[in-house]
Amino acid sequence: MAFLLLHNYKDFIEKKQLFVKIIDIINNKYFLKGEI
Repeated sequence: MAFLLLHNYKDFIEKKQLFVKIIDIINNKYFLKGEI
């Protein structure tokens, strides 16, 4: 049970990190467009 919980938590963190990267990429694109 603890292992399953840990695995789900790790999976959640990885998805969150991926989501944050996507947000950063989108922000960077808009930021670069704003600069031009």
